[in-house]
Amino acid sequence: DPDHIISIEWTKPDTIRWKNIIYQDHFYGSESKTLQESQNYFFTKLIPGIERYHKLNVPFYIGEFHASQNDNNKLAWLLDQFCQRNIHWSPWTYKTINMWGWGYISV
Repeated sequence: DPDHIISIEWTKPDTIRWKNIIYQDHFYGSESKTLQESQNYFFTKLIPGIERYHKLNVPFYIGEFHASQNDNNKLAWLLDQFCQRNIHWSPWTYKTINMWGWGYISV
């Protein structure tokens, strides 16, 4: 669609070279870890993926993430890392109770 930007996740931009696409990834897996474990996960899992997008010169952002429900230091560290690396992001904002993190919102 030449008139719209499409956001897509979990693709291989090195083999599929679509136009008008913003590639995104989700950063989960650090929420139950210590700050040091989260930092290790960030540098060993997330950064290599981001570097792949940068090398291909394609738009990229973190479409969902959360650092911890009870650790503001971890969240501050993660947001600082995103800013230092010019990583665009949006958090996963809607949560439910007793539904494994999934649910719907009726407005």
